[in-house]
Amino acid sequence: METILLIIHVLIALALIGLVLIQQGKGADMGAGFGSGSSGTVFGASGSGSFMSKLTGGIALAFFVTTIVLAVISGRGSDGKDIIGEALQDTPAEAVTVPAEEISPDDAPAAPVEEDATADEEATPAEAEKVEAAVTAETEVKAAVEEVKEKVEEKVEQATEAVKAEMPAEKPAQ
Repeated sequence: METILLIIHVLIALALIGLVLIQQGKGADMGAGFGSGSSGTVFGASGSGSFMSKLTGGIALAFFVTTIVLAVISGRGSDGKDIIGEALQDTPAEAVTVPAEEISPDDAPAAPVEEDATADEEATPAEAEKVEAAVTAETEVKAAVEEVKEKVEEKVEQATEAVKAEMPAEKPAQ
């Protein structure tokens, strides 16, 4: 149904373009007054203006109706989600690459531990090292983010200054 309506819509659009191109401008009436022979045309002495105008108006109306119908039909199948929202949800998180030399079997994440009476015991040295490594990695990531943030702010300031420099100075009102 939608495909057939889309084909009809394209054909109406092409017909509308053709009709607009076929029509004569208002300046053509001036030449007709000097004996160009418009009184013997197919559409009569009044010219093709009223017929072509009505036909163009009708096809334009059909174009608008098919546009609205296509919009309604395509809106029903979208499940109420917007395209940008879907794209943002499907975008994977930015990957962090770690050189293979820095990875060891002990770096695998530990299984979740349920809270019980033994949770109050102190962590083993291996667990303490893992926590320390995670905290160090988090600190490094935060520092990298801050560095990127500063660079972006610097670039924005440079771009703002460049735009201000290219803008002509305001002239006082006379």
